[in-house]
Amino acid sequence: MRRLLFLGILFVGTTIGFGTAQAQETYGERASLAAEALQGWYSQATGQWDRGIGGTNWWNSANALTALIDMMRATETDEYLDVIVTTFERNQSTNFLNNFYDDAQWWALAWVDAYDLTGDEHYLEMARTIFEDITGGWDEVCGGGVWWTRDRDYKNAITNELFLLLAVRLHLRTPEDTEYLDWAQREWDWFQSSGMINALNLVNDGLDANCENNSGQTWTYNQGVILAGLVDLYRATEDEALLEQATAIADAATARLITPEGILREPCEPSSCGADGTQFKGIFMRHLAYLHAETETDAYGDFILRNANSIWANNRNEDNQLGLMWAGPFDAADASRQSSALDALNAAVPLEELPEPEAYQGNLTYHAAVSVSDFCAEGDTLDVLTDGDAETKWCASEGAEITLELGSYYSVERVVVSADADYALEYATPNEMGTSDWVSYDDESVVTNALRVTVDKAGEIGEIEIYGATTEQPVNEANLALNRPTLGSSACSPSELPAQAVDGRADTKWCSGASTNIYLQVDLGEEQEVSRFIVRHAGSHGENSLWNTRDFEIQYSSDGRNDWTTIVEIEGNTENVTIHDIEPMPMRYVRLLVLNPQTAPDSRATRIYEFEVY
Repeated sequence: MRRLLFLGILFVGTTIGFGTAQAQETYGERASLAAEALQGWYSQATGQWDRGIGGTNWWNSANALTALIDMMRATETDEYLDVIVTTFERNQSTNFLNNFYDDAQWWALAWVDAYDLTGDEHYLEMARTIFEDITGGWDEVCGGGVWWTRDRDYKNAITNELFLLLAVRLHLRTPEDTEYLDWAQREWDWFQSSGMINALNLVNDGLDANCENNSGQTWTYNQGVILAGLVDLYRATEDEALLEQATAIADAATARLITPEGILREPCEPSSCGADGTQFKGIFMRHLAYLHAETETDAYGDFILRNANSIWANNRNEDNQLGLMWAGPFDAADASRQSSALDALNAAVPLEELPEPEAYQGNLTYHAAVSVSDFCAEGDTLDVLTDGDAETKWCASEGAEITLELGSYYSVERVVVSADADYALEYATPNEMGTSDWVSYDDESVVTNALRVTVDKAGEIGEIEIYGATTEQPVNEANLALNRPTLGSSACSPSELPAQAVDGRADTKWCSGASTNIYLQVDLGEEQEVSRFIVRHAGSHGENSLWNTRDFEIQYSSDGRNDWTTIVEIEGNTENVTIHDIEPMPMRYVRLLVLNPQTAPDSRATRIYEFEVY
């Protein structure tokens, strides 16, 4: 009998439901509900999942189809077999090919998955047709590998991981094959020598013009696809070293690409992550589940269940739509976010009988945004303060202030600073004005979203660790935007995120280098009566006043997606702080829409230190 991938059986278990009125569901029932919500974006006319708030592109639809197929297998239903047929028939004329070699391979793998579910040879033959086209993207530049696009301008990790996985899966489904296996082994030999797997056993994005690791972002999907490729190559060759490499990557990803609660986190969060980044985490979970099925590693099972539980409890609306940030809060819904989270729910279905994972508490600074007022020397990197390695040192000059922003509020119980320098600790606490004050920290339990280390005597600092538990944010009746969920256009750096424009801190900012569609959106949590906005621009913290936001609008909406109404219009602003009073009116979602970021022609970027709503 042909071996089915992602085999899952529906069990009964105790889980958490949405609200008190809804009965508790099994993981299989959760996956079914999420799949039903996903189909709200499906178009019978195109056989694809329509673009949502964040957008759903061609390759996203291949992953949505895969998630749907895996849900059917895991829950033993045939409810959506017609979707497979419709998607295939509406799009087969192009053989699912476009300019991107990675896009086509997502579709090829979806058709392998469809073949495993249905036994229909047409799907497997399409996957073979796509693979044959992809081999034309391989050449000897950088010693081998497949190009990302037909333009042949970048060799990256994901395209080659997909090539490995597709080749070996076709081998395992082709009796007496040698060609597909040769390609898979050729790909892996090249990939492991390419340098894209870094010293931390994480996979960077690709190679630079010198054919060296470009130190690009360690996206979660780059850590995921490789796991299944190595598992299947191990099954084909029985080479134990392949499983060892897979577990090393999985261990690194589940330890480093997470929130302090142990929930998978994309490096672009909490920004919108565009139409691509919203898909990545589910791909990791899909392939981690495949590794877990092979190794039965307890830690991987715990990780899968912890994430599935958090998605359902913290990242879901009343329509069973699932957002980007699996640790919460729910931000928005589209087919990409939904199918990604569905992957995680699918992964949990076969683990229904496992015990609930223990509460996870890691070092809160792993994903803290770090900034400093002064450097000992150019080239010093603050990453060493939060890299989990006390042996790496940062030179701390006298008087330097190091600020660590936790992203949300925690009940901090312990702070550990590995340092030769003398220092003082402070924590941020909201005041009645809706901003924050710095207060001395003396090893007591405090509720805060940021800590500051002030260096009294120069020396070296190896690591700053903060431990605590998630807690509710302090309520502030003045500034309604304080610490509320935010969305925004792309940030200039990981330490200048949209959330930093509503953290009550005058020394942090949101910076965006976007040239179009520049916005900062805040969810006030519920409908509030609003009468005043305050915007603190670049000059409010001593930056060039010519960088103050020049032309902008303030808008509101009932759902945060459509029908934005403009209530403030400003042109030619040069003020550091602008105050905008309006007639009191109810609103939940507010948006600062930047039309022209600044007056100065240089360093063109939007800089907002604080956006306050009263």
